[in-house]
Amino acid sequence: MKSNLILCCFGLGISVLTSASPYLIGNSINFYMSQDRLYLYALAGASLLIIATPPLKLAANIYLQRTAAKTRYILKRTILTHLRSKASTHGKNPGEQIELIDGDVDGSMYLYHSVFFDTSLNFSIIIFALIITALYHPLLALAPLSGLLYASVAYFITRRKSDTLFEEYVQENTVTIGAICAHVCDAKPYNDRIKLDIKNIERLAFRSNLKASFFESISGTCYLVAIVVLFLISAHLISEGALTTGAIFASAIYLERVLSPTMSLISIYYSSREASYRRNRILSYKLQHGGR
Repeated sequence: MKSNLILCCFGLGISVLTSASPYLIGNSINFYMSQDRLYLYALAGASLLIIATPPLKLAANIYLQRTAAKTRYILKRTILTHLRSKASTHGKNPGEQIELIDGDVDGSMYLYHSVFFDTSLNFSIIIFALIITALYHPLLALAPLSGLLYASVAYFITRRKSDTLFEEYVQENTVTIGAICAHVCDAKPYNDRIKLDIKNIERLAFRSNLKASFFESISGTCYLVAIVVLFLISAHLISEGALTTGAIFASAIYLERVLSPTMSLISIYYSSREASYRRNRILSYKLQHGGR
């Protein structure tokens, strides 16, 4: 819990740095066009924030990898203890045990720590980008909000169909790996049945990934909606003289700063369906050991 909270703080800090630089760049353009020497300070501030972002990301990644390594060891030890216990309902097939230990842990590791960092980072960037865009002009916030709303609606429409995308694939993969290892242990060549099972796994993986990509691409059309709305609002505000060049430039950047994290969050959901199923299997082992 503490490690995930620290990762969330890293995400918040990085989002502040990445969100503030376009604001300063937009103001520097306005200062320059009004012949105000403050544009130099605004550019210097934006440059410092841009330079400071990579080291903070590196620190976050190092901490994330160290935390994930500890969790990986604990999970594999827990599952191994479960499989060796008399209460285990799994067979003694070494191939299936390898898949349950290595496949489930490595396949679900993203959901234990990385998802907290990515989610906090993307949510923070969206919130800061919307606030700063509204500071330029409240109407400008309608463009990213329209794209955000469109992507969210498309996500909720397709979400139910994606809940069991990888369930069949993971189950078949576990059984097939067990069969392959059994043949290796017995020094037997692959028979036609094993070859058909391998092709079936490849087909299931391809089909599941294709469906996930299709569902994700539906939400991706939010860019077109938001760009059209931004163009119409900017044209209206410019005709009334209520918008500066720096505001247009910055709002265009923040439009991408809202939609890109939004698509990242949606991509996290669809790309982690297999990890989610594997994590549920791990949780079932831990529950049988008193929730340790």
